Amino acid sequence: MLHVLDVAMNAVSAGARTVKISLCEDPEADRFTIVVADDGPGMSADMIDRVLREFATTTTETKQAGWVGFGLALFRGTVETCDGSFRLLSRPGVGTLVEAVMPYGHPDRPPLGNVAESLQALLLGCVSINWCLTHRISRHQYRLDTRPVRRIVGAAYDTRAVREWLLERIREGEAALAVGRQTR
Repeated sequence: MLHVLDVAMNAVSAGARTVKISLCEDPEADRFTIVVADDGPGMSADMIDRVLREFATTTTETKQAGWVGFGLALFRGTVETCDGSFRLLSRPGVGTLVEAVMPYGHPDRPPLGNVAESLQALLLGCVSINWCLTHRISRHQYRLDTRPVRRIVGAAYDTRAVREWLLERIREGEAALAVGRQTR
């Protein structure tokens, strides 16, 4: 999840209002796909080339803090080490899509880790962002979209009760996927 969190936070830092994360695990087809898409400002072809090289960044704050960006280059390197494919598509004014496809059973594929805890960090750390999260394992999946929740509860969205409810939906979804994984 480290790469997913990095790409999602890149989107938030760049000014995205909505970030969509899709994790698709298909052990039978030996395929693991990660997609992170956003509605941020997008990047030019030159910027795409720069961020895929180590030590490049798109945000002024990162440059001013003296940080260097190499997350996308590392993500691509991980995917290529696993004999996978990596795509970064972006259009200025439209947004960015990062897609990584790897063999599910490749010995160098990093484990996904605790998805619920990782997503919790995004939800709690970036409450102004609309999150659309989908996690699929074989034929089982769950989806959480914060946009309808935000429309229904309005200003109460940024309350402890709503955050806890969202986190419980993620935990329930992950628990259901774990049961589905065990029954295969």
